[in-house]
Amino acid sequence: MAELKFSCFRLLFHTPLHIGNERSDYASGSAFLSNDALMAAIYFAWARLGHPEWIPGNTTEAIPFAISSLFPFAGSEKQKTVYFFPRPLVKVDQEGNPLSTSLRKRIKKVKWVDLSILEGLLNQQPGDVIDEHLNGQFQSACPMGQKQILTSQVVPRSRVSRTGEEDTAIFYTERFFFRADSGLFFLFHSSELIWKDRIQAALNLLAEEGLGTDRNVGNGKFSWDKQENFTVKVPESTAYQVNLGLYCPENAGELSLALEGPSVGYDWVKRGGWLSEPYGTLRKRSIYMIREGSCLAIKSNDAYTPVILGKQVDVRPNEVHPPVGHPVWRNGRTLFLPCKQ
Repeated sequence: MAELKFSCFRLLFHTPLHIGNERSDYASGSAFLSNDALMAAIYFAWARLGHPEWIPGNTTEAIPFAISSLFPFAGSEKQKTVYFFPRPLVKVDQEGNPLSTSLRKRIKKVKWVDLSILEGLLNQQPGDVIDEHLNGQFQSACPMGQKQILTSQVVPRSRVSRTGEEDTAIFYTERFFFRADSGLFFLFHSSELIWKDRIQAALNLLAEEGLGTDRNVGNGKFSWDKQENFTVKVPESTAYQVNLGLYCPENAGELSLALEGPSVGYDWVKRGGWLSEPYGTLRKRSIYMIREGSCLAIKSNDAYTPVILGKQVDVRPNEVHPPVGHPVWRNGRTLFLPCKQ
């Protein structure tokens, strides 16, 4: 068994958080932020800080680092921070660990597993499933208590016409609240340390301006900290990898190879959305990417170095006047973890 090491950035939110999802529905949101959306926010922050040279200028200019999506973390009854990851789409033999019908129903609802359970699934050592360690969509190897890690609230908002020619429109938005000892984290890896400093500069600005939507009414503000040498125990020699962020393959050949294998499990997600100001009325072109937690047929050359794969796509809208004068990046480059199958 090998250990992969990352830098872990933790975000503690002080105000409600609203993150859009693929439904483009304000009344329904997401509890986490994908790596493509976080990278878009980081690029925007770099531009605001006066460093456009840090942002790739074309599709052949690959960034020498990668990040995961933002996932939940929370304190446990043992005062230990528990880090959650999407339950990977790996095939696990449960013959030696039969589950009751009621427990199987609860397991099907689990979307998040903690680091120790993730390591067990990656190494084909799933362990026992204990009822007391299930908390809604979360499964951990230690008791989490009955208090929910995060809650949501749908609140009404109004849209008032600036000219008075239209009626006031009422709409609804879903906001998420994290309990005091919980928040979101992401993993970072690069062979060039300067990029970590640049990520930190972006986070300092984003902490004040907020993440997600409705930042103009105070949503998404946070403080952050960093943990070095965040380790994940993985198998040393594998032919499969699990992605920690949305993944956009470099080309059709890379995609074809990744989907060929008896143990492959994956899901697609369509990514679109609106541009930031001053192009707020324009929509980005949509693309499909492979969702976090997919198990793909990708080999690792070095068991002690994280695999980084994927590309960025320029999704600026076509045939708009005046044209958008710079690339609008959708980042599909992310981190992978080896998986024994």
